[in-house]
Amino acid sequence: MCRMDRKELIELYGGLRVADVSDGMDYCGVMGRGLVDRDIRPLFRDLEDFTHRIAGPALTVRYVPTNREVPN
Repeated sequence: MCRMDRKELIELYGGLRVADVSDGMDYCGVMGRGLVDRDIRPLFRDLEDFTHRIAGPALTVRYVPTNREVPN
């Protein structure tokens, strides 16, 4: 993918929420991909004010469809 394509793709996704992209992937049959592993979670949970956060490096990736069958 050339640099111009990446920039255009980032601009296209710029106004979308992560939940919307995830739902769109589910709709296209790409279920369970692009999700954070359940073992990754905050060190503490504030159940009163919900001030807990997860912070760290993030990486945006491009999914390339395959014809390989995904086991259930």
